[in-house]
Amino acid sequence: MPASVDGRAFTPATALRPGEQVQVDTTRLDVLALFDDGHLARPELTIAVDVATRAILAAVLCPSATKAADAALLLAEMAVPHPARPTWPDVPHGPRPRTPPPAAGRTG
Repeated sequence: MPASVDGRAFTPATALRPGEQVQVDTTRLDVLALFDDGHLARPELTIAVDVATRAILAAVLCPSATKAADAALLLAEMAVPHPARPTWPDVPHGPRPRTPPPAAGRTG
């Protein structure tokens, strides 16, 4: 069992439902990108991943080190995702979920 700095043991958090725990990570990409001002640099990618579903909720690509404004943009992208593109099929939209009917003979 891992221990914290002060010696107490801790247990890892487990996410069972979507949105219960989101992890954010930043990494410098191993590519060179040509930016609008004409310079070459290695961009940084910051993503937010839902732990329960392993879905990428948002991503921000930065030409240099990630700043607070970039992190705020990432949070905004998570809160208000982009609408589905008009060329996408209607499958992602899908019908609204319904609750199943009660089982026969059960009351309550």
